[in-house]
Amino acid sequence: MSTKHNNVVTSLKIQPSGNLVAAADETGRLLFFDLPSADVIPSQSRQLLREQGGISELCWLDDDIIAVGTTRGKVIVFSCRNNVVS
Repeated sequence: MSTKHNNVVTSLKIQPSGNLVAAADETGRLLFFDLPSADVIPSQSRQLLREQGGISELCWLDDDIIAVGTTRGKVIVFSCRNNVVS
């Protein structure tokens, strides 16, 4: 997975603890960046399936869980710690 967005970034949210920033784009790519170094964390980054649409909004529920709103009206919840998707 690329370490940058090549499309329009649609949402950018800082983790409650301030350690990570999540950046999402119109194609469904979700990248996580370490704030002190500004490096992307590939193991936690995601690409939504095409049928799920692009990402319109992000919301950290806590330091581990992030909710992702898509352009097709879906909400997907990710756990950064153990890669669980619901």
